[in-house]
Amino acid sequence: MELIINDSSLNQQYRNVHEFKQYLENIFIPLYTTVTQEKNVLFSKSDLYSSKITSQDTFLDFLTGKVGKGLTSQQKLLSLIQHSHYWDLDSKINNTVSYQWKENTDFDVKALYEASERDKLLISFYSDSFDVFKQLTMTVLKSHQEEIVVHNFIDLPSYEFFSKKESEKKIIIDHTKQYHAVVYKNEQNHPPHFHILYQGEKRGAYQLPGLEERDISLPKKDKKKIDSWIKGNFQQLLDCWNTVHPDRLIDRIPINSEYSLVFSTQDDQNSIQIEYCGSSLGTYCFDTKELKNIRFPTSDIQMIKQFIEDKETELINLWNKLHKKMKAGKT
Repeated sequence: MELIINDSSLNQQYRNVHEFKQYLENIFIPLYTTVTQEKNVLFSKSDLYSSKITSQDTFLDFLTGKVGKGLTSQQKLLSLIQHSHYWDLDSKINNTVSYQWKENTDFDVKALYEASERDKLLISFYSDSFDVFKQLTMTVLKSHQEEIVVHNFIDLPSYEFFSKKESEKKIIIDHTKQYHAVVYKNEQNHPPHFHILYQGEKRGAYQLPGLEERDISLPKKDKKKIDSWIKGNFQQLLDCWNTVHPDRLIDRIPINSEYSLVFSTQDDQNSIQIEYCGSSLGTYCFDTKELKNIRFPTSDIQMIKQFIEDKETELINLWNKLHKKMKAGKT
């Protein structure tokens, strides 16, 4: 994920450098450290260093030891800041449209606008004497019409609360709300899949995108309804997986009722899987235009090759789009 440091939230609000040091050690550095350890991409404005932390001292004064000499938080913060990127050198803000902070029109917060065009995540400095940026969500009004909600982190609990909400995606299957399809985040060692929950308890899983069953334990009557629901909501389930796992994106294009082409960002470059009734039975390489590791009937080869040739441009565009999206959101 891409997070933007809100330079506007440094507004010489700290009474002295020692108060700033205490804030860093107790609040900001624990947040910053956790965010970077989770391999998020941090962006700051290139002139963040000139921001005032007190009425006389800049951020750079503190980092270089010009003030508060010997403070242990300096070296820690400096090493963290050095690993951030400058968003204003490659800004995503559209200069042809207008941006406004809906909740507080007195402030023109460029970092907020930048966050609204990226992953909608912001990190703000905070103090009791300057609590303008204390809210956990901020709304950007784009072109006076479109509203974009940005999540704002002011401490570690606010980030952990957001991360917990994003750690799973749950979809209601039946009108009684007893059955759910759930994708969990912390399952990196397993193939893409989703779980079926009944009254909160796991009743098995389906692998994606082939829908292979894993330890399914459901009454026959319910399973038939759930299988029908899964087929009708297949794209929603794929989107659910891709939202929770932006570094392991998948997609599928059906050839017919039996065969499908499967795209995965974990596969070798420029190749796609060929699945038959949910099982991977070969791959196709765009570079060599060859089918490899074929384990499906040879009588179907020509049909599959013809389908790929007819839709080659569409397939390559989808492959590129998927990998571009992964790189943009890679954590």
